Amino acid sequence: MRADEDSAWQEIADIVDSSLYPDLVEHGGLVAALSHEASECGMDLGEIGPGGSSAASHLISAHLNSDRGPVFVRLGAQERWFSISIESSVRPWAAGGTDDLRTVVKALDAWRKGATLIELNARFPFLGYDELALAYENGDPVATQWDLLFRYEKRPIFREMLQAVHADAWLRTLFPYLSMGRFGLTRDHASRMGGGVRMAPLKGGGYCVEKYPSGERIEVESLGKVIGAAREFLDYP
Repeated sequence: MRADEDSAWQEIADIVDSSLYPDLVEHGGLVAALSHEASECGMDLGEIGPGGSSAASHLISAHLNSDRGPVFVRLGAQERWFSISIESSVRPWAAGGTDDLRTVVKALDAWRKGATLIELNARFPFLGYDELALAYENGDPVATQWDLLFRYEKRPIFREMLQAVHADAWLRTLFPYLSMGRFGLTRDHASRMGGGVRMAPLKGGGYCVEKYPSGERIEVESLGKVIGAAREFLDYP
C-alpha cells in the first residue's frame, strides 16, 4: 500500500470501518471519490465540498448544490452505505441510500439536471419522498398541509383550533403547521422569514396569539377571538 493510501486508510478507519470503503481510501475520502466517479461517468456535479466543518468531514461526507437546494451524502459506519439527503430551504425533497457509489453519482446528476421527484424515484427507487414534498414541487402545498394536519393530528384541543382556523375562508389560504405545542400560519410557504402568527392554548384556559417576527402577542378567551387576533396580526385586507 502506498504511503498516501495508508494515511487515508488510517484517517477513515478512525471514524468508520475503512475496509468497507476501499474506493474512498484509494482516492482520499468521499469528496475526492465522488469527484473521480463523476469524471469517470462524464458527469458534472459542480463543486463538491465536505458536508461538515470538521477537519475530517471531506473523508466521510460531501455537499453539493442544485438549483433546488443543497444535497448531502454521508457514510454508514457499520455497513457500506451512502446516505443521500436532498434538501430545500424549507424541508427535505427526498432521501435514501445505496451501497453503490456510481449509483449515487448518477442519482445526483439526474437531480441536478432537473428530474422531478416522480422521475427520480422511478430511476432510483431507494430515493423516497413524501406527499408534502410532491405538493411543494407542484407549487401549492397549502391544501396538502391542511389535509395532513387534519389526517394525523389527534389531540382534541389542536383539532379544535385547526377546525376553527380552517373555517375562516381567508386564513385557510395560508400555510399551517404545528411546532412545539403551537399552531402557526405563515404567509409564505416557501420561507419562514415572511412572517406569520402562532397560536397556543394556555394552561389556565384561553389562548395566546403571537405575531412573528415582531413578537407582539395577545391573550384571548375564545377561539373566535383567536381568529380575530390572527386576522388582525396578519393584516387581513
